Amino acid sequence: MHISLHDLGLMDEPKRLQRDPIHVGKVIAKAGRYSAFDATATPELAKTMDFIVREGWFKSDVESSVYPWVAVTLTDKGKEALGL
Repeated sequence: MHISLHDLGLMDEPKRLQRDPIHVGKVIAKAGRYSAFDATATPELAKTMDFIVREGWFKSDVESSVYPWVAVTLTDKGKEALGL
């Protein structure tokens, strides 16, 4: 088990899960935030995060964010995409 104060552990997931926007999106939705470290840890995660951001699944809450964390809320589009 990996416990870190600076990431959600996505970088320790198998590459196939890092490439899965549904999996990554559900992890972020559950946490209500993601780390800059998670978003750029591997090429797979960077590509998946880029997709999730471009698709508008989450709305960033800049005022509640403290580096390296980005606080987010799931949008209606994100709920639909994740089946939530």
